[in-house]
Amino acid sequence: MRFFVASWFFPPSTSSEGIVAYKLLRNSAHEYEVCSAVSNQWGYNKTIELDADNIRQFPVETDDLDEWVRQCVEIFEREHALKPYDGIMTRSMPPESIDVAKAIKNRHPELPWIASLGDPLARIPWMMKGYLNKNGALSKQEKSALREALAAPRFCTEWSEAKNKHARTLAKYKNWEMEALKNADLVVTPSAPQLSFMLCGMRRDNAVAIGHSYDPTMYPQEQERASKSTDRKEIVFLGYVSEERTLAPFIEALHSLQQTNPEALSNLHVRLVGNIADNSVSLVYNYYLNDIVSVEGNVSYKESLGIMKNADWLLHVDAYYNEFAFSGGSVYFAGKLADYLGAGKPIVAITGKNSPADRIVSQAGGLSFQHHEVQSLAAALEKIANDTAHVEINDSFRKQFAASEQAKKLDEAISALVESKNQPFARASWPTCKASEEPKLLSICIPSYNVQAYLDRCLLSLIESGVAEKLEILVVNDGSTDATRDIALAYQEHYPGIVKLVDKENGGHGSTINTAIGLASGIYFRVLDGDDWLNPSDLRKLIHKLEKLKKPVDLISSDYVQIDINSGHLNPIRKKSGDIEYGKVYDFDSISLIKEYFSMGSITYRTEVLRESGLKIQEHVFYADVEYQMMVLPWIKTVMFLPGELYHYAVGNSEQSISRSSFVNRYDHHDKVMKRTIEFYYGHQSDMPPNVRAYYEHLIVNHFLRTHYTISLLFDDNRERGFKRARTFDTYLKQNHPELYAKAGEKYPTLAEARKHSFVPSQCKKTSTLFKKKPKKMQSLARSGVRKIMRGGIGSVVADEVNRRRKR
Repeated sequence: MRFFVASWFFPPSTSSEGIVAYKLLRNSAHEYEVCSAVSNQWGYNKTIELDADNIRQFPVETDDLDEWVRQCVEIFEREHALKPYDGIMTRSMPPESIDVAKAIKNRHPELPWIASLGDPLARIPWMMKGYLNKNGALSKQEKSALREALAAPRFCTEWSEAKNKHARTLAKYKNWEMEALKNADLVVTPSAPQLSFMLCGMRRDNAVAIGHSYDPTMYPQEQERASKSTDRKEIVFLGYVSEERTLAPFIEALHSLQQTNPEALSNLHVRLVGNIADNSVSLVYNYYLNDIVSVEGNVSYKESLGIMKNADWLLHVDAYYNEFAFSGGSVYFAGKLADYLGAGKPIVAITGKNSPADRIVSQAGGLSFQHHEVQSLAAALEKIANDTAHVEINDSFRKQFAASEQAKKLDEAISALVESKNQPFARASWPTCKASEEPKLLSICIPSYNVQAYLDRCLLSLIESGVAEKLEILVVNDGSTDATRDIALAYQEHYPGIVKLVDKENGGHGSTINTAIGLASGIYFRVLDGDDWLNPSDLRKLIHKLEKLKKPVDLISSDYVQIDINSGHLNPIRKKSGDIEYGKVYDFDSISLIKEYFSMGSITYRTEVLRESGLKIQEHVFYADVEYQMMVLPWIKTVMFLPGELYHYAVGNSEQSISRSSFVNRYDHHDKVMKRTIEFYYGHQSDMPPNVRAYYEHLIVNHFLRTHYTISLLFDDNRERGFKRARTFDTYLKQNHPELYAKAGEKYPTLAEARKHSFVPSQCKKTSTLFKKKPKKMQSLARSGVRKIMRGGIGSVVADEVNRRRKR
């Protein structure tokens, strides 16, 4: 097969990134045509010869990344027209290569895309430190929100147009990374921890860790290598060091040996070759180690391989980052470490426990120490000096990192990719479950748009419940462009009569629910988003409870749980107040609803009531889930509350619509939902029991209006636009519902002040809350509440607030 490769760095003008790519591709069985750049940036001081029969190169003479991207696409189109490619590959240096893939995939969606990510692009520690932690232009709250957005498995669109340039940069890198992780057909990384770190809890198929490699043919032959300048045991470090990736522990260990056994120390010769930071050099001078340690400049790649071959021991150093604590402080597999393996010499590594380097060095034949283990390292150096440090070189283990072996892994992954493109979705085992002839008890609508990473988990939770035969599972595919449909189709084929795939054009979340309501045959109906799941045991309990009811209940409100997809932390959401008993059927008009809240995750409706209400959710509109939660209530006659953790709402999976900038950008959507909710209430107010009227008024005044005015008056950085929006909505409220207008002015002093000054922003004080004063509790509730408005509907804010107040 023949692949087009976008890689800025590539021989002969090269860097470490270009070299690792070159070694892998030249040993592959496929053909590669590489579009690289002729640039003086990031290169070794000497070039290497491009010597590969299966590689053709299209060098672009530019230092401008945008120009390189443009020419890459042009070259691809020209060559593809002459002889079609079988696929495209991008290297993550630079990440702009992903823009090349996007442009090509837009025109040729049928071509498979291999995204080779040599390093993480987002949440890089040094960038997070400089651009986020030390960013004086961002508030503490903004830093927390940005950090949360960067750690979620989604695009970071809400920060893409932020005022702060460093925030925009971080968002840009995050979006590049997610573009590759979500849309590439195959993702390749050098280490499994790196892949796990980037996925942020997301699952994806066709992802493989292919380590960096060494190429035996590139090392200088024996006669080409310079002889050693000394008989002392030579320990060599090659590469660069910085404030984070420091040689300090190694030099401190030398100093310790200097104090305890200077004679042994004199048997060592340490060469530090490359870009050595001044602080390390200063330590060498400070401890009078100049006779032992020589600091040398950069050398060519071929020279570096010769130095490795001549050394007695090789030194590898990793930085330790708290962000990578799960993997010993590092997720990186350095290309230089692979070359060390090929040199056949024992390795001393300073790295975290269970990091990629720690695992490799320990198995390959070497000694691994953590950064704080200075005395243990000093003891090992003493043994090396006295020639008593015996380690066995594990040649069989090292050989797996030969370029030919790693290239085989790449070729196998490519073959599996090509085969999977023509194969239906499959899983290792399918639970046994057969449909029942009896009428369905519960119809479950699964809105599904590009949820291939989660849909299998979602459906499996239903099939494994033990009551799946009583379910009608409607997977409503909302025009997905990924493998969502394939997964749903496979389940439909394995569980006919239980799972049904429903295809439709993209219309948004509300449109999928509208479609499912029209098709549902179950006595009851509920919604389960494709990236969430139901607890099988609680689903079983729900079904058994419904079966025992003498008469169907119009509304069941179940407790549920929010789960953080990164930490796994569970946040139980209780859906009843202390005055309500679980499992008891109440007349809806007989209980106080002020302390309750019916959210998307809690609601199970009787299907006939849904249809009787005539509910039609707005389509192509964000925040419309509140309509599902509010516009059926006037038809509810009976209600029951159930305990447990039925619905598992995975926090952070989706492209959030709840950030400040998303609220501002989608203000029109929010405005439509607010006005429709208000008009619905006043249109049905006379038919509502007093408790239902009180419920509506409480939510509209205390939560919905607060959110809406907050977006316009406080969130919009363009105050002129925000105040104009607030004035327009306020005029609508005054003209159509003067009593609600009056209540809002009494409730929110900041709104009253804006009215007083005719919504002229220059005459109004800036504030972070609609309240004149900022009580800590209310400020916290407002901030966290607005951020949590999403698929569960606007009123999910109220549920959280009620829970917090109950705890207090």
